[in-house]
Formats: sequence, structure tokens, C-alpha cells
Amino acid sequence: MFITITGDLGSGKSTIADLIVEKYGYEKYSTGNIQREIAAREGLTTLELNKKMAEDKDYKYDKIIDESVVQKSKECEG
Repeated sequence: MFITITGDLGSGKSTIADLIVEKYGYEKYSTGNIQREIAAREGLTTLELNKKMAEDKDYKYDKIIDESVVQKSKECEG
């Protein structure tokens, strides 16, 4: 089973996800973690990457994140 939680920065997504993990023991997979990994690889802060993503007209970073999520769901399907 997959549960997706979306929302703006600072809207409480991680807090809600942590509560679900605590209550039900589900695995948490955060696209925020992927963004932090990308930022580190590119020598950027997450804020700098967020700004770059907002300006990126070809959605390069969004595609990388989406591909990571697809790969993770395939791994979870077993």
C-alpha cells in the first residue's frame, strides 16, 4: 500500500507522515530527502535548489525526483 501526502513547504507533510509511521509502522519515503541528495551532489543548499527548480523550464530536477519515486515503488512491489 502507498499513501501519498502532498502540500506546500512547511505545511506539515513530514509531521503527518511521521505520525503514520509511528502508529502503523509503515516505511517513509520522502521526496525532500531526494531533493537534499540532489542539492548536495550539485553543491547547493536545498533553498538554492528549490529556487533553481522554480526557474528550470525543462523540469530536469522534477524528472529526477519522479524517476526516483517510480523506482522506489517498483522495489516495494517486490
